[in-house]
Amino acid sequence: MKKVLLIALLAIFSVGVNAQGIQFEQGTFAEALTKAEKENKLLFVDFYTTWCGPCKKMSKTIFTQDEVGAFFNQNFISLKVDAEKGEGPELAGKYNVKGFPTMIFFNGDGSENKRLVGATPDAGFFLSFAKQVTGDETPFLEKYEAYKKGNRNLDFVRSLILSGGVYASTLPREEQGPWYEKFADMASWYFVCKQPQQMMNKDDFRLISMYLDGPNNGNPFVEHIYNNYEAWKKVIPVEDLTMFILRTNNQSIHDSYQKGNLKFREYLAAIHGRLAQAHIDGKANDTHEVMTYVAEAGYCLHGLKDVDGYLDWNEKYKAYQKEKGELDARSYMATVGNCLHASKDYISEKQVKRLMKFIELGLKLDANASTLIENKGDCYALLKNSEKAKECYNKVIELTKDSRHADYYKENMTKKIQAL
Repeated sequence: MKKVLLIALLAIFSVGVNAQGIQFEQGTFAEALTKAEKENKLLFVDFYTTWCGPCKKMSKTIFTQDEVGAFFNQNFISLKVDAEKGEGPELAGKYNVKGFPTMIFFNGDGSENKRLVGATPDAGFFLSFAKQVTGDETPFLEKYEAYKKGNRNLDFVRSLILSGGVYASTLPREEQGPWYEKFADMASWYFVCKQPQQMMNKDDFRLISMYLDGPNNGNPFVEHIYNNYEAWKKVIPVEDLTMFILRTNNQSIHDSYQKGNLKFREYLAAIHGRLAQAHIDGKANDTHEVMTYVAEAGYCLHGLKDVDGYLDWNEKYKAYQKEKGELDARSYMATVGNCLHASKDYISEKQVKRLMKFIELGLKLDANASTLIENKGDCYALLKNSEKAKECYNKVIELTKDSRHADYYKENMTKKIQAL
């Protein structure tokens, strides 16, 4: 009996281990490469930084998925490398890593096999890329030849579109555009051929996520997901489903108020209405409050050209953020930057001075916030105070001289100084 119980416990423990996603090595690059060569596997290396949002997305939502872990742990030795610590800077330089995340598959001799730059839209895309590296998935160009010869089987076309995105991502940037246009045309044809209820599967949801993302409230496929959330939740992982719903609805809100369309209030109401359960499942309980402040302020600025109304709503938003313990300099950067960008042709002197108060509050939270200092310079420029504006722009150059973007800041601040 004890032996049976022990076996059962070991089985449970084994399932728990295998369900942890990709198992990353803890040693050095050389040690991981040696292990990969010994086990006749490729080495997968995730080059990341601690400040990189897309890197965090990959680590939290892609690398942790069971299906991803099962394939990678069987076919690769995996390693995470912080490009700014330890051996990371040297490795990033050696392998020409310039953006993050950069994910490289190495052969056993240390030569590069394939690389993927940037976060993938979903786990399916990431897995498809990996399977093309190992040869477990038919290379895209072979499938595309069959498509050109007339294969219009719906499952085949769907597979072609999905693997095509993977293929295009490996090409030089200037060659990607024409391919993405072809895939978009294929996807449009595919959507015409199917009814929304026929799309309730993981692969079709991937297509919906890729080509119907954005402000697509009203689209029949998006509406079907919104109105049949519980049914879709039985088919699609709840994290992926809620992320899609929250993202598309929020983008519809943004798109509407920026166009001066009061439809944004209908989309706001949906957060506590037909999309309420998705927000609960997505642990987005304060979305309605946050989006109300953002949308009403944005409508004032873009729809009504009412700078004071915009700032009134932002004062309320800052009070809300302070109460929640979420107020920081970046919040002020967003308020000021949006206002300066949208209203530079009609903002009054009095409103510029009011905007300066927001800048000062932000600088109290971070005295070296270069973006706010630049914004302060822009306000001084609007007030015709060239000397003060120049001081701000020069301070930005000084603060950023050792950063990765030093040349960018120096060039742009110099242009602003010359324009005074």
